[in-house]
Amino acid sequence: MKHPLLFVAVVLLLSTGPSRAAELGIDFTWPSYPGDFYASGTVSFPPGAVKTPRNITVFGSGGSGEQPVKVSGEETWPDGSLLSCEVTFAANSGRKESYVLRFGPEVRGTRVLTETAVLPTISFFTGGAPRTSENVNMDVGQLNVMVDRSPAVFYYWHVIPIMLLTVIVVIRGRRAGRPR
Repeated sequence: MKHPLLFVAVVLLLSTGPSRAAELGIDFTWPSYPGDFYASGTVSFPPGAVKTPRNITVFGSGGSGEQPVKVSGEETWPDGSLLSCEVTFAANSGRKESYVLRFGPEVRGTRVLTETAVLPTISFFTGGAPRTSENVNMDVGQLNVMVDRSPAVFYYWHVIPIMLLTVIVVIRGRRAGRPR
């Protein structure tokens, strides 16, 4: 063999194979209320790991498979790959399961969350990282808004000084144009 180093390099490249999808565990505190909610969190990626938002997906371990995901607030590295983004997916406190975020160039997310419902949102964090922020939704009850469309002069107070200034300008203009 004439070039043993070339042979070793080719064998190493072929043995590593294609890059695999990276996985991060998603941790959050389950809400005390029953039903659906959104889990949302900011995730950071290494340079070149995620080219498009379609290269990000969330999988449930309880047989639910791929979850619909919304990716927003994207920041990019100088090479154009994603630096960080906010990932949101729907979950249900009645079906508690663990979730995993998968990302990488070979990941092809097929389900997109369109957010047609307004649901409470909780924050998640990935890879055992500590919580950086927490969203708090508080039910404040009914909010009544009243619009008063009465034609009271109080609402048109600004017209009076404008009219006075217009009258003064017209009178002074007539005096200035009058021959003496």
